[in-house]
Amino acid sequence: MHLLGLKIKLFFISVLILVAILSNQVLAKIFLLLSENSAPYLEVSAKIKKNFPSARKFYLDSIDKSFSPAIFNGDILVCLGTKALEWALNNNINGEIVFSLVLKPKAEYIESCAARESRLYGIFLAFPIERYTYWIRKLFPEIKKIGVIYADPYSFYLKTPYYEEKQSQGNLIFYKLFSIDELEKVLQKIAVQTEAMIIAPDEILINKIVFPRLVLFAIEQNKVFATISKNLARAGALMTLGWDFSSIGDQTVSLIKRLLSKKRIEQKFYSPEKEVVYINAKILKILELELPLLLPNNVIVINEEEFEDGT
Repeated sequence: MHLLGLKIKLFFISVLILVAILSNQVLAKIFLLLSENSAPYLEVSAKIKKNFPSARKFYLDSIDKSFSPAIFNGDILVCLGTKALEWALNNNINGEIVFSLVLKPKAEYIESCAARESRLYGIFLAFPIERYTYWIRKLFPEIKKIGVIYADPYSFYLKTPYYEEKQSQGNLIFYKLFSIDELEKVLQKIAVQTEAMIIAPDEILINKIVFPRLVLFAIEQNKVFATISKNLARAGALMTLGWDFSSIGDQTVSLIKRLLSKKRIEQKFYSPEKEVVYINAKILKILELELPLLLPNNVIVINEEEFEDGT
């Protein structure tokens, strides 16, 4: 009888806890601020609205100088995209800020007042260096030495538990680019010191002038060239890491729920939990490389037909 009473008591306690959590989610004031009205933003925002139907959605281009940022001083402002996040930080929103679909860590985010006060949490699109080295070695096991070119020290700020890799320091060589004038000197070192190169998602490297030079260099020197985004695979990189936006939406929702539960969150900033690996078939053929016969489902080879029809 005593055991039955204990079970009933525990049941009611668990019900009360569940009700408290659900009430917190229902009563919470959540705002969505979207940088733009394109497919990835709509997909992630739809996931959030599905889980938090009362969340109010705003588009950044609809906000003018007469708009009062104080309207967002609720429980959580969810910023989708870099422009939305920078708007929130520049306007000193005083509540908790969750961001997603922001390309990469920057000093102004990591060192912001909101971050120092533990009010800023989010998911960057940039992948940690371990993800790149994992996939290079999985798909091209003959590669031993890999060079990493970067300009912004925050580009690889994030670490990941997903692909821990034991490697000697000599197999991964970092080249910091202080100015674009140093690029040719760095490439000369890459040519003799490494068999593959990873390019950080930095503006000084990913642009219409520098990127074609990197593609040409990789072909001439027979180097595996890895960077971020499906579009850059189509532009000539051999391997890129792209995004599963449905997964990012789920990850964003999970982060919001953890904040609403008031549980302590040790880690403030995250990378995507899943990636899509894109391989440029043309470049693969030019470099006379072969992929393993059995490829994981998230590895997609972009073939010549896709280039021809522009998809």
